[in-house]
Amino acid sequence: MSDLTELERVDLDIARGLAAAGVPLFLAQPDPSAKTGFRPPARWEQTPADPGVVDLWRPGLALCAVMGCGLDLIDVDPRNGGDLNALDGILPRVYAVAGTPSGGSHHFVAPLGCGSRDNVAPGIDVKSGSPDGTGRGFAFIAPTVRASVVTGEPAAYRWVQVPDLAALRGGDRSGAGLARRIRELRAGSGGMRSAAGGPDWWRSFLASREPQSAAAAERAITSKLAEVSGWKMDQGVGFRQVLLRAALTLGGYVGGGYLDEHIARKRLE
Repeated sequence: MSDLTELERVDLDIARGLAAAGVPLFLAQPDPSAKTGFRPPARWEQTPADPGVVDLWRPGLALCAVMGCGLDLIDVDPRNGGDLNALDGILPRVYAVAGTPSGGSHHFVAPLGCGSRDNVAPGIDVKSGSPDGTGRGFAFIAPTVRASVVTGEPAAYRWVQVPDLAALRGGDRSGAGLARRIRELRAGSGGMRSAAGGPDWWRSFLASREPQSAAAAERAITSKLAEVSGWKMDQGVGFRQVLLRAALTLGGYVGGGYLDEHIARKRLE
């Protein structure tokens, strides 16, 4: 281990602390044919928490943390429109933050108690895991080095906010809203709430209608919002009219039970 840099030693000490707190870690071998550039070991989802794994790390290997055990991950990718503000009102308490080689950010939160889900919002994925061990995801952690998809150059994951393990003692319910949203997505609601209220005829209509896909709903919403943000004085239509059309579109999704009102307001703002 004498060939390690001081920063790598610090990162490995942080990783040992994670393992000691109950977060399972594993090493992944380089694999150019793999989407991530690394090949996880078989049954990595069942990895036990063992600080000794850290001692086996060498430059070129990936150090990975299994989510759903002590920590979960909110992965924000600005290249795909990722913005943490999209989770306004349902963002859990964050216990650690890491920067990724491609300019994204990893926000570590208390376990949500649900499985992993991509595209919880545009450019935002959640790596989690159910209590029974299913649906688990994993996170690359420092000092892992990967090729940046932006520059093509190798770069290391880095801790921006070191894990606050003392604060992570269980009983954190701040992720309940995000977990509920993930379950709704998994149930096919497209990330939007189901409208169970109202008179019997309305509930019957909602239950029998062919649901609009999440992608189609998002396209319609994004299109109207783009008209607002791209408005120019010389385009022949007033700004108030453009804004009203967008508000009516989003309001329709709120009234139809697809979109939560506070999310609609935030996106319009």
